[in-house]
Amino acid sequence: MSVKEIESFYPSNRQQWREWLQENHAKKQSIWLIHYKIKSSMPTISWSEAVDEALCFGWIDSKAKPIDEEKYMQFFSKRRAISTWSKVNKEKVQKLIDGGTMTKAGLESIEIAKQNGSWTILDEVEALIIPNDLEAV
Repeated sequence: MSVKEIESFYPSNRQQWREWLQENHAKKQSIWLIHYKIKSSMPTISWSEAVDEALCFGWIDSKAKPIDEEKYMQFFSKRRAISTWSKVNKEKVQKLIDGGTMTKAGLESIEIAKQNGSWTILDEVEALIIPNDLEAV
């Protein structure tokens, strides 16, 4: 799909983004989320807030594209079952679980990742562990 074929959405606050996800996370495959830059006077949500809410519903962020001097769009989509989990996102989901904001869809995406190994596949890389076959002899 081209950029023009994918719906866009501008939430002026975190609650609006969460409400969009509640209504659409199971129906839609993706969305371009519009963010305003800090120098703009427009209300907006931060990248971190947007990712937190997406994780709650089993979604994830991807590429960003500039729109103009004041705003850009960030691609969000349903997380694929084999999508790897970064340490940052695993820490984020633990905070979301502890805070009671994680939804059934978000918990299911975590469980699928734990079952298929994509939850832990980056652990050694992020811990800077050198595999035995690559260590100097």
